[in-house]
Amino acid sequence: MELVGVSLIDPDGDLLARMARCIIEEYFMIGFGREEVLGLFHDPFYQSPHEIYRRKGDDYLKGLIEEVLRNWGVRR
Repeated sequence: MELVGVSLIDPDGDLLARMARCIIEEYFMIGFGREEVLGLFHDPFYQSPHEIYRRKGDDYLKGLIEEVLRNWGVRR
């Protein structure tokens, strides 16, 4: 197995929104809470989530997290 990174062209910003939703959904499904998911985006170790945070900001991510929770419900 080989780790390969690629750059994606995203002129309208839709790709970042879809990537962010997928990341949020994935971590909610494994049991993370709101603050834990938001922490992933703040942590530079997680490069893709952190890049989304840098481009879109905290308010955007908090809103997206709430939107995903409304669609999926709260997992306990």
